[in-house]
Amino acid sequence: FDNVQPNDHLATFHLPVEGQGGTDVFGKIIPVRKPCELKVLCGENVNVDAASNRYFAATYGYISWDRGKIAVLGVYAVGGDLDLSKGNVRFIGRVEIGRDVRDDFEVRAERGIAIGGTAESCVLISGKEVVIQGGMTGKGKGRIEAKEGVTARFLDGVEVVCGGDVLVQKEIVNSRVHTLGRVIVRDGTIVGGEVVALKGILTCEAGSALGVKTRLIAGLDFHVHEKLLVVNKELLRVRQRQQDLLNRVGPLLQKALRMSVVDNRLRGE
Repeated sequence: FDNVQPNDHLATFHLPVEGQGGTDVFGKIIPVRKPCELKVLCGENVNVDAASNRYFAATYGYISWDRGKIAVLGVYAVGGDLDLSKGNVRFIGRVEIGRDVRDDFEVRAERGIAIGGTAESCVLISGKEVVIQGGMTGKGKGRIEAKEGVTARFLDGVEVVCGGDVLVQKEIVNSRVHTLGRVIVRDGTIVGGEVVALKGILTCEAGSALGVKTRLIAGLDFHVHEKLLVVNKELLRVRQRQQDLLNRVGPLLQKALRMSVVDNRLRGE
């Protein structure tokens, strides 16, 4: 399908033109039929310029042509699973998937993503919210990016970066969640991974009796956190370099110092 924006030119309706009659092999005139007058119906989210018979998009979406009606639909709906039969989706509007998103697929939508089933090891990128009814099993490769919030039943092995609240019903397991909003796990726990939330973290339980490393940071902008990680990594590299130089230059300096002492003694004698 073709993505369109407001005021994009969709189509032009050309009025019928009468043809010219002909003759058969005997020279008999064959009259031309009168052309039919077709009507193009203007569907939802379409504006028409009556003077030029041109049709324009009134909103963001994709072009639909059905039974002589042209329309712009703002929601792209996938009835079943998103798999090889459908492929990746990149849409300027909202994407709604009836069932599951399979491994290794990618969904990009400017106006939100809604999944009726589960999401596997896939990539979900939204200009608004992401809602997953059945949760996401990312297997360490799944990723969600949302400018607004993320809602899911559970998150397992997922990387999440978003600007709004992360609302999870059951649990967050071995995931990396960074948000400018809150992280709320209503009925479960956070085990493993890292959660950084600027506006706070609310969960029934964190960590486990097995000692799984679980890192929770509240009140910190994750952009600042990431910059600090980069700076600390560079500082560690500089310190290691400094130590390497000292290990190389130190013996030379000691040798030079001993030679200087011996030289001073010889001069004194």
